[in-house]
Amino acid sequence: MQNLLIIIGSAKCGTSSLSMWLDKHPAFAKGLKKEPRFFTDFSDRTWRGPASKGFATSQITTYEAYISNFPNVRSGTWAVDASTDYIWCDVSPRKIASFAKNKAVNVKLVAIVRDPVDRAISEYNHTLRHNWETASLEEALDAEPGRMSSGYHPLFYHIRRSTVLADITRYWEVFGQDLLILDYANMKHQ
Repeated sequence: MQNLLIIIGSAKCGTSSLSMWLDKHPAFAKGLKKEPRFFTDFSDRTWRGPASKGFATSQITTYEAYISNFPNVRSGTWAVDASTDYIWCDVSPRKIASFAKNKAVNVKLVAIVRDPVDRAISEYNHTLRHNWETASLEEALDAEPGRMSSGYHPLFYHIRRSTVLADITRYWEVFGQDLLILDYANMKHQ
């Protein structure tokens, strides 16, 4: 792998659409798993709550498995990792930068932002569609701090994952011009 494009998030902002659009271009190849979450510390955490088992087992944890996730990458093409949890995971910028340096990989990043209220509601509705949520939106938002501290997985972090200015600033400080920020509203209308 020589080139890696990482769509760092946010969730419910069009990351799936962007990765599918890029995959149709010959210069890009998305991974078998859209969200390998390789550059997180999630394998060190204990996850609880609805759908936590599937979330915990969906992460790729070894370099070999990560590289194998991109079987269609050829010389000169860009592997596309669209793990939306990278944007808010504190260790991700450092892990990505270390990977780029140690493996001599050209890394570019894309963050997609969306109106925070619309994003939170979309994510809440996602949990309803999958029957993971039984609380009202207001109750879910009130429960979020307790859910986070007890190990619920990130699909229940509606407020936290909607407030990303500090996260984007952290990425900008590490990656500068290698970070592209897109607005969901502009993508939606193109």
